[in-house]
Amino acid sequence: DYGGTNNNTTRLRKNPNRHLIRQYTNRERLLDADREYRITIVQHGQYIEFGVDDSPMIRCFDPNPLLSGYIGVRAFVADIEITGIEVSRAK
Repeated sequence: DYGGTNNNTTRLRKNPNRHLIRQYTNRERLLDADREYRITIVQHGQYIEFGVDDSPMIRCFDPNPLLSGYIGVRAFVADIEITGIEVSRAK
């Protein structure tokens, strides 16, 4: 949830049940209007990193990582445009 709840929070959640892993409310971790972002999410073993514009924003340890599943994009009452999604597996 990057800039979630009317741009008051940035959160990392894990499904199922939208389990909250980390949440931030400081200005540096919220969205700026009328700006493009490059979002990356990397899972390496039990570690997850959520990055924005090639800078880490959230890093955390997951003792029970998901090994398969789906990618979801949630935009509730948001004026966004997604220009591409890329999924890859590191060797």
